[in-house]
Parts: sequence; C-alpha cells; structure tokens
Amino acid sequence: SVTNGKPQGDLQVARPVYRQEELHEASNYTKPSTSLKHALNSKFNSISFLSICSSIIPVLSWLPKYRFKQDITGDIISGVTVAIMHIPQVKRTGCCSNKRICKI
Repeated sequence: SVTNGKPQGDLQVARPVYRQEELHEASNYTKPSTSLKHALNSKFNSISFLSICSSIIPVLSWLPKYRFKQDITGDIISGVTVAIMHIPQVKRTGCCSNKRICKI
C-alpha cells in the first residue's frame, strides 16, 4: 500500500537458491555437444581467399564453369534482344523525368 506517496511495508520475493548442478537438473540443461570455440573454428576454417573473392565478384565463381561453345550464341542473342527493348525505354524514362517532351 502507498501512504502520502511513500510505500508502506516491505516487498518480499521468495525464490529458491540453487547450486549450479541443481539448477542444471531443475532446468533439464544438457551440455552442448560441441563447444563454441570448435563451432567457430570449423565455420571460419571453411572461409578461404577464393570464397571471399567469389562472393565479392560473382563472375569468378561461374566463369570457370561456363560452356562457351554451347552457350555463347544464345547469350549474345539474349543480350541484343534485351538491349533493343530496354534502351528506348530508358531513354523515354529519362526524358520524361526531366519533364521534357522527347521524340524517340
């Protein structure tokens, strides 16, 4: 209770006091199968200079596997088709964003 803005009485909280083994037993705790140090070591040992470079520059990972003889013709045709379709669209968007009327 509160009287004149001051709390009256004591607040008592009852909780059990455990030793480490008792706490583990009460909470059904089991020790992890691998230590944090071992988990971090195995994670960082798999990181190599090549994997870092290929994540920064993706072409390094797929270019060695690229089949030039089978795929280059189709890729060139696809690139030209995309360019033909998108260059006028980009030009039109750029002109309209300047609020000018362009004739394309």
